[in-house]
Amino acid sequence: MRLKGKRVMVTGEHGFVGKHLCKRLKQEGAIISKNSCDIRNKKKVQKSIEDFRPDIIYHLAAVIDRDIDNIETTFDVNFNGTFNLLESVRKSETVSKIIIMGTSDEYGVNLVPFKENQAENPQTTYAASKVCASYLCRFYSDIIPTSIVILRPFIIYGPGQDNDMLIPSLMRAYFNKKEFIIRSGVQKRDFIYIDDMIEAMIRAALTWKKSMTINICSGNPSKIIDVVNIMKTLTKNKIKIKEERTTTRVSDSFNRYGDPKLAEKYLNWTAETSLKIGLQNTFNSWKKKKK
Repeated sequence: MRLKGKRVMVTGEHGFVGKHLCKRLKQEGAIISKNSCDIRNKKKVQKSIEDFRPDIIYHLAAVIDRDIDNIETTFDVNFNGTFNLLESVRKSETVSKIIIMGTSDEYGVNLVPFKENQAENPQTTYAASKVCASYLCRFYSDIIPTSIVILRPFIIYGPGQDNDMLIPSLMRAYFNKKEFIIRSGVQKRDFIYIDDMIEAMIRAALTWKKSMTINICSGNPSKIIDVVNIMKTLTKNKIKIKEERTTTRVSDSFNRYGDPKLAEKYLNWTAETSLKIGLQNTFNSWKKKKK
């Protein structure tokens, strides 16, 4: 096992990705920190690192809030929280690598496929806070010996996800016998199944590269309507779909998919799970949960 015996701290361990990551780390034989704390509390973050003495840190804790009225909290967690972690690591002698969870939202309105060397163009407070955190990480990568790898995942989905994203919303609509409203299905999105995402995260902890930003994407986008149609097949056309023609948000009015070449080169990683198989697995998980 590649991470056997390694001391690994995970922030945001109770979230969708965090739960899957901790499960995999346990299978890998890693020693996982159980001492979670509020990332906004600098003293507690520093004490957690001093007490646990991690070799590797996965920083997943974040607020995914795009409301301008909540910008202070969003930046407090996503930017200041990252600063607290990096400052604590600067004073630590044990941490060899930090894997930071970025987001494809950082690219905003841009040419596709999104590439890591493109200038960011955030369209929401969440994206703006993550861009600022990314630049902070790049600054720290020049002044501390710790390797800092920023992963920019595209749309992650899979069993255990229950938020307002497209796929869990479709699942919830079907199993709760509600109508799902689709406003436009022509946009293309890059969907990443959770198991593929976790594999990329494990490989990021083992890459020889000191510090860099890497897209975690398939490079093979699907239309939103394709997801809906697969869902229709899975439910034998029993899901209730209603089409509405409305003005879309700027961030929804274009294609969003990435270039996976750096992940292939430096992580030796490619997305293995097809959208059809991933949706089937997700549907079966929801079905089991609802029994």
